[in-house]
Amino acid sequence: TLPAPFATNTAPEPAAVPTGGREFLIILDEEGVGPGREEPVRKAIAQLTASAAPSDRFGLISLRQGGFDIQASAPAVLTDTLTKFVGGGSQSESLGDLTCRTKRALSTLGSALRASSVGRTILLVTPGLPASPAGVQQMRQVTGDAADSSFSDLCQIRSNDFEDLGAAALASAANVYVLHYVDGMANTANIRDAQQGIENIAGTVNAELVRISGGSDVLERIMSETSSYYIATLDSAPAGAVRRVDARSTRAAVKLVARPAGRVRGGTATAAGPAPKAGSPRDMIRVPTVFRDIPLRATGLVSRVPGKTDLMVMALFEPEDPATKLNAAIVALYDEKGTLKAQWTAQPKELEVTPVAAAVPVAPGSYRMRVAVTDASGKAGTTDTDVVVQLKDAGPVKLGSIVMGIDQKSPKLQFTGSDPRVIGFVPIYGVTKDMKISIIYEVRESESGAPLGSIPGNLLEMPGAPDTRMVWAGFGLPPLAPGDYQLKVIVTVDGQEAGAVARTLRKVQ
Repeated sequence: TLPAPFATNTAPEPAAVPTGGREFLIILDEEGVGPGREEPVRKAIAQLTASAAPSDRFGLISLRQGGFDIQASAPAVLTDTLTKFVGGGSQSESLGDLTCRTKRALSTLGSALRASSVGRTILLVTPGLPASPAGVQQMRQVTGDAADSSFSDLCQIRSNDFEDLGAAALASAANVYVLHYVDGMANTANIRDAQQGIENIAGTVNAELVRISGGSDVLERIMSETSSYYIATLDSAPAGAVRRVDARSTRAAVKLVARPAGRVRGGTATAAGPAPKAGSPRDMIRVPTVFRDIPLRATGLVSRVPGKTDLMVMALFEPEDPATKLNAAIVALYDEKGTLKAQWTAQPKELEVTPVAAAVPVAPGSYRMRVAVTDASGKAGTTDTDVVVQLKDAGPVKLGSIVMGIDQKSPKLQFTGSDPRVIGFVPIYGVTKDMKISIIYEVRESESGAPLGSIPGNLLEMPGAPDTRMVWAGFGLPPLAPGDYQLKVIVTVDGQEAGAVARTLRKVQ
């Protein structure tokens, strides 16, 4: 399941409880395991699959580029594949290589969390990762790499990497285990610092940390713990509020694992009084009520204010019914304390095109973006969506969000069978003249699936902004069946993959 391409106020269908077997996704850190140390990993996973029910399915993806990529399959497919597993770790693994491995782990785990539905269990199998900025700096001092100018910043771990991972875990329904294979580390000098990183990752995603060794049968415990789960429905609360969740059992020796918190989307009127009536957009941004008379979709995309270092949210929104004509609209950004930090009010001419585009400058941070609209008949609609106002780190450069459309002047929130193509535009900041930048665009059916197609991207210099390039490329839409797809843009700087941004593309009939 891909992330929704936009927020909507259309009343959701009741969540369906998954039927059938469980789904396990194993993320294997191949390059962390030393050659000749693979067998305990094979045995541990074989123990897991041996305890599986006939309807259980297993997927396997590798942190190594070009490594394993197995979609949910029968257990035998996984065990057969692991016979070909050869550890790629090195006894002389450099700090740069170790840090790049960590960067890939954070990105892969985050993508898996965002794509997970109820009933999936993710297992990250690794001998260790220095997964914190402080941990990397400590290793630099120990190894002497702090003064090594050859150390690449392309894989630098930053605090916002963990913020992104934590946000993905908070919104995910997946159950996570981190399997720490201590004896598998090829370079034993890195064990202590790599263990600290593992603990950091486990804490960030609220995962169970399990240590495995030769002949270990701890995965039987995982199969038992994932054999059942509960789905709880909480009483309504004001939209935008962060609700803390603590789950406990009255039964002795029972530990419950629950998502610790979540931002309430939508919401209904509280018991203090009746639901507020729709008024002007200015009135509607001040209350948590979801107004649904105008079905609406909206999204927030992040870029930099032209000619400045300040950031900007480009809010795109439109009525679901093309015949609806808006007569007023406001976009409001609220910080995590619920304080209004930025606001945009539409002018009449700005409402004559769809989707409506609102440019809202704001400081970096996490926000709830509320869009409120009305039409001439008095109907109203609102949407709420979380927006992290932060550029994506990509080594020495930074990336803005992907803006999709059929051409440069026609952004779209979703596409139809009559649209000939989709073109994705991505701004790159911090570019210097001596950098060699190459771009690859990919379309996938899932975040972990193989690309359906790929194409090189084009670079354009931006007048008045010498450190900025606009990247673009496109795909024909007719071959794609209706559904959701991932559009991914991969950036390479000076021959090394620096980073990527992705966005969900939706095609309807």
